[in-house]
Formats: sequence, C-alpha cells, structure tokens
Amino acid sequence: DGTAFYTNFNTGHGVQYFKNGEVSADKEWTNINIQDILPSWQWWVESSDDTKLSADFDYGAKLVNNDKNGTPMESAYTQVGAYDGGSSLVVYGNLTGTDSLHLYKTDLDVNENTKVDVTFKKTSDDDAQMKLGLIFKDKPEETVKLDIENSQTKGEWTTSQIDLSAYAGRQIAAITLEFEGTADNYQMNVGGLKVSD
Repeated sequence: DGTAFYTNFNTGHGVQYFKNGEVSADKEWTNINIQDILPSWQWWVESSDDTKLSADFDYGAKLVNNDKNGTPMESAYTQVGAYDGGSSLVVYGNLTGTDSLHLYKTDLDVNENTKVDVTFKKTSDDDAQMKLGLIFKDKPEETVKLDIENSQTKGEWTTSQIDLSAYAGRQIAAITLEFEGTADNYQMNVGGLKVSD
C-alpha cells in the first residue's frame, strides 16, 4: 500500500549476482534480507485463445537443471539472468493473441507525480508488444492497458517510464503485464518494476 512499490523479481538467492544487467559476482549466493516482494500469483495467465505464455524466474545461463537421472535438461527459454540481484521474471512461449499475466495485488495511491518504471530485455525478434496493465479499485472489472515504450524491440536492458498523473486520486488494486501480437518462441525478461511518486 502507500504510494511506492519496487521489485527486481529477486528471490533472494542465485548462482550469480547481477548489477545493471551485468554479472558483478560470479558465484552462488543467498541472502533472504534482499529478497524482493514476489508476485502475488505464480503464475496466473489468462489468454484470449488456447495458447498461453509461461512465466518463471530466470537465474541465468549458469543455472543447469537436471532430470531425475542427473542428465542436464535444456531450458525452455534463453537464460538471461537478472538486472539487479539473482533473478528476473521471464515470460516465454508462443503468443497468438492477447495474454494477461497477473502479478501483484496492491492498494497503491496514485497522485499527480506517480510514475511507473519498467526495466526489461526482449530476446525474441518479433513485433509482439508488452503493456502495463492496471486494475483500479473503483473499476475492478476493467484493465487499463498502457504502452511500454520500446517493448516491441529486441535489445539490451531498457527502462521505460509511464506517467500515471491522468489517474490521480485513484487506487491501483492489481498490476498485470499484457502481451499482444503473434510470435513463435516469444521471450521477455522483466528485471524491474517500480511505482513511485
């Protein structure tokens, strides 16, 4: 609640430590004191069709998961790692319409200075777009979808800012990420989400 919220999707441990998208410590670590507030729902995806994107925490290419026989398994997505901390949020799969990833239940006050920063890295080469979804307390049946600049572009870690001053006086009840377009093997890593006035 209040007027500010911040997460890097850092689970409080990792096989490397990242700062601004670069490896700053190349060793396994754990520190529950710096764990971010993790998503309220893991993972609630609604889709306009039968194809749904998947979501997970991405710890980077150094993390290798093994099957029950001890054989290394291939990852379902390109392992990118974190922007800050040990993990980022990765959203991946085939996109054939509109998917909504419900992330946080909140009670955040919006005023004339409120802005949202979204830090992301798109690794797939397609025209699919990610938008910020806000559900306000006074109209819970509606998701307001706001453009995230450069989210259609494959590239390095980018931070885009969204001005919420038009919604001053309202309360954010939930935060989602919205994915629109058509893409095979779509992938978006989200390394930061900040609401602040």
